[in-house]
Amino acid sequence: MSEYADVIAHYLSEFDEGGEENAFHCLIEMSHDALPELEQAYHTSVKSERRLFLLNVIWEHRQQSTIPVLQAALYDQEPEIWQMAMDGLVALASQSSLRALESARTRQFTSSRDRQCFQQWLEEAIEQCRLE
Repeated sequence: MSEYADVIAHYLSEFDEGGEENAFHCLIEMSHDALPELEQAYHTSVKSERRLFLLNVIWEHRQQSTIPVLQAALYDQEPEIWQMAMDGLVALASQSSLRALESARTRQFTSSRDRQCFQQWLEEAIEQCRLE
């Protein structure tokens, strides 16, 4: 078992029981060394609410090393997830996060409505990232 696994599991359990605010603050105050384990928890979680929560925690650490997980989340099927990823990439506001956003312009959708919504959010995020 890893160094941070028990602590992360504890706060995820607290989150599941309705203690989102405390869990959030405790997880973002953890060492940045916990990020790989937080990312693993995000990738293995099946609950949308938990995945959204973890993605927010991850980007709130404000580390450039999280860009790959945020970039991958831009391709998630759930709008809340890709919206959270965009928020994180804008908050990081770097050339790397801008490239991650711009690369998502080629994302394919089966629904034109979904594509239009995504593209609107994406272009706004790109513009915000450029202004930072």
